Amino acid sequence: MRDRYIGLIFLGLAVLFYYWAYEQILDVGTTMEGVNSPRFFPRFTLIIMGFCAALLIIQDLRGKGSEVTGKEPLLSLRMVILFSIASLFVPLFRLLGFFVTAPLLILSVILVLGARSWVKISLIALITPTVIYLFFDQFLHIPLPWGTLFESLLR
Repeated sequence: MRDRYIGLIFLGLAVLFYYWAYEQILDVGTTMEGVNSPRFFPRFTLIIMGFCAALLIIQDLRGKGSEVTGKEPLLSLRMVILFSIASLFVPLFRLLGFFVTAPLLILSVILVLGARSWVKISLIALITPTVIYLFFDQFLHIPLPWGTLFESLLR
């Protein structure tokens, strides 16, 4: 039953953010259409979020949702740590850029979630940002930020 409510919340947020993204993200004088438009990625992400939320609702309505025993805490230490890591990501992203903060974020999240194989952790922390970089830079032609610290060094 809890999955249904969580799905409804995320579906509502996806619709609300999609509307806001449509109004707030301008093409800033460009004539780009489709994948090259600045509106593409936020819209695509929110459509996927809405689709996943709808699947969660359907799964719960069919009786295949997660079983909640009532003994699980609403807010765990692990959730607080993950939220803190995500909150630190934004200012560090602006300062250090994607190429430093993305591997650090992935590494720290994996460690908090309990992984202990350093080979797997290192590979995931290096390969995932590389794939993201290739997708955005090579496929979408959207440069990822270097951060204010490195931009000043590169100039």
